Amino acid sequence: MTDVSSGVATHVAAPGLLIEHPLRLWSEPLDDAVALDAFRAVYTDPVLVNGQLTELGELVARARMLKAAIAPIHHRIRSTVVTPSRVAIAFTISGCHVGTLASPLGELPATHRDVAVTGLDIFELEQGSGRVAAVWAVADWPSLLGPVDTAG
Repeated sequence: MTDVSSGVATHVAAPGLLIEHPLRLWSEPLDDAVALDAFRAVYTDPVLVNGQLTELGELVARARMLKAAIAPIHHRIRSTVVTPSRVAIAFTISGCHVGTLASPLGELPATHRDVAVTGLDIFELEQGSGRVAAVWAVADWPSLLGPVDTAG
């Protein structure tokens, strides 16, 4: 396991991609002047996200929202699988839920609780450049809602 909350991660090489690069984009602060270029160094523009073509400006906005909603944000890599054309990362994001989080469940207002979300990203790499051309991402967003009362 690798904790990249400090920005230090084990280098797991794939063609043109180090696993730490996409995680840093989603965890470290990015200056407005360099954010889009930093994403372009890792992702194609546009990039396919769960079957939807997505402009990198949208990914930058999502990363900013996530960093504002969970702070400080920590990523812990649970497992990786690397092939010449794909990289899969199982991870946990954790931190204090301090701001509104936009999720597939809708907008979740800050709870000021420590939270953890487990996810899996599969990156499909562009031949030649090694940049991420497609992402298939799933996350356990319902875990943010807390325990469900199944009694009675």
